[in-house]
Amino acid sequence: MWPLLITAAWMTLIIAIGSYVYLYVARRDPDEVVDLNKEREKEMRRVQFSSNKKDDSTVKTKPVVKKSSRTATKGSKSGASHFSHPLLIRTIGGHHDFINDFGVSHEMEKVTTMSVDRTIRIWDSALRTDSKYSMKKVESAHEKDVRYPDQALRGCINGKVTSAVFFLELATALKGYTIQGLAMQESFQVPFKSKGNLMFLDVLGNGVGFVTFTDTLELNVWNMHGDILSTLNTHQGKINDVRLSKDGRFVATAGFTSEVQIYEVELMKGTTSFSACRKVMDLKGHKAAVYSVDFSADGKMAATVSRDGFLMLWNINVRYREQESCKLVLSIKPEGPARLDRVRLSPDSKLAAISEGSSVWFYSTADGHLVEKIENSTPTKSPSSGGYGRILKMEFLGGKDNALVTLCEVDKFVRVWRTPAV
Repeated sequence: MWPLLITAAWMTLIIAIGSYVYLYVARRDPDEVVDLNKEREKEMRRVQFSSNKKDDSTVKTKPVVKKSSRTATKGSKSGASHFSHPLLIRTIGGHHDFINDFGVSHEMEKVTTMSVDRTIRIWDSALRTDSKYSMKKVESAHEKDVRYPDQALRGCINGKVTSAVFFLELATALKGYTIQGLAMQESFQVPFKSKGNLMFLDVLGNGVGFVTFTDTLELNVWNMHGDILSTLNTHQGKINDVRLSKDGRFVATAGFTSEVQIYEVELMKGTTSFSACRKVMDLKGHKAAVYSVDFSADGKMAATVSRDGFLMLWNINVRYREQESCKLVLSIKPEGPARLDRVRLSPDSKLAAISEGSSVWFYSTADGHLVEKIENSTPTKSPSSGGYGRILKMEFLGGKDNALVTLCEVDKFVRVWRTPAV
């Protein structure tokens, strides 16, 4: 009897303690949970605000550049805008943020610049210091569908500066303009439906349209109404450079392989109507990946630089329809740059400009000797490497001046250089 009573007493005590604990937790736990959630929300908002503040400062704050007698110019707002060099003609800027890309006319001295600040500027002269410009704000028809304002990530103009095409980053759209003087009038806007990221954009010199190339190796030819005329795949693996001949006849692609592929944009006989785009030539001679390729102004010669450290000049004025191969004219081992990033041929084909990092070397195409060097073509430092910003793009202007235009990373300016005498 007593054991049963003792057992019942213990069970009653355990039930009472359990009930008390349950009631205590049930009464306090909801408030505690709410308080914890509130604390988590406050902490997340604090972290997010701190992160946004950091990001904003990264984007909006000007790069800090140490002043020096070499780079700073009296009266300039920033040492990044001007610095002295015997070959420097002028600095083109005025944007409130970094420049994404620029386009040059190979027949005239006009240049366009496009910036993160959502504006496009057309300059009537890249050489004159008193040149005028017109400014166009980037407006996307799809802007209401994106969260942030759009910007022109890439752009180009044709030789006579009568048309321009820009790639709008966030709307993933191509937008075309017709140009009269400095005035721009929208002509089309079409979605960019390719699966890959846009790597190359240029206008065909024959007025047919423009060419795009993506990192999925997709080469598209478009008309000036925004319709795709031809699509093909180069099957080259990673692509390092894509170039269009000045007359719009040839497209060259340089990539992971040691060969450069050249495609011809064919027109219907006696017209400017598109016919086909097909591979017609190969440049074979390098022993490693080709980093860059360029055509001469007359389309008869090509230049390539490779990971193997060689600059090669080619005669492409051959009977390729009869299977005649391109001829290697000159192979040069430049002693200056450690890595040959990009190559561009001057309009008279007497010089080959090679970039490495933020510097440019000029070599004679006749015998390969070093003519001149521009060391650190920008005073702007790269936030990633800490060194001077590397050259993202360089192009020669057409005409007798042979001027070279360069754009470096995290820079609000493009710089125009006088080419040295050979």
